Amino acid sequence: MERIVFQNSSMTWLGETGESYGRFALESLCFLRDEPTGLTAFYCLGAQVLAGHVYATDGLVIKPNYLFQIAASQDNHAIFRTYLRHRPASDSSGRNAGKFKEMNLRVVKQAAVVLHDFSVIEQHFDEYSQFSARITLPQDGATVIEIEFPVKHINLQRAQRRFHIETGPILFPMRIHSGWHTDHSLPEFNAAFIHFNCFDKIEVTLNVPTRVGLRSTRFYSETIKRAADVSLLASDQNWERKL
Repeated sequence: MERIVFQNSSMTWLGETGESYGRFALESLCFLRDEPTGLTAFYCLGAQVLAGHVYATDGLVIKPNYLFQIAASQDNHAIFRTYLRHRPASDSSGRNAGKFKEMNLRVVKQAAVVLHDFSVIEQHFDEYSQFSARITLPQDGATVIEIEFPVKHINLQRAQRRFHIETGPILFPMRIHSGWHTDHSLPEFNAAFIHFNCFDKIEVTLNVPTRVGLRSTRFYSETIKRAADVSLLASDQNWERKL
């Protein structure tokens, strides 16, 4: 068993019009596997940041302020932009070619163990282990979905031998295009948050347009429940490899 080492993994881009490289920490990965052919694709979610005027001498923050976050494969990308007032047309997606000279996805893996019961989770909790999780979602048809992400917040109730995880964002596919495994099309993704406290179901809260008084903005206001195969992971030994 292996897991992704998120603190050592990253996404790097080089814009088509300049010589400025940007590097993002990774929040989550989503893997799609086509069972009949065995073809696999993976997509990365970069960290969310507040947009800025890069290399400016003054006024480094773009006004009006907005947060942006990129999801990308080697061939395609989507950029989510979040303003105080929702602007649906501000999100963008497309092929990397023509937008970026380079798009490099560096995913490092290491040996891992699956934590099956509370006693082992508690042991790793007390040893300050870095937790991560992998969920496999049942799908109709031939596509298998796996989402992997670091665990940023975990709760333990020792007396009752219970755990609870709330973390995110994760790269959650809302809709997968039928030809993804042949034309490398980008699924419709949401940068969502996840809660779970067992190994067979999850609750995912989506970032969606939300009415706030007379204003529409994006917020985590829609929660869906899904059956899933959940694996909680921790490091097994001190070695890594690059995907």
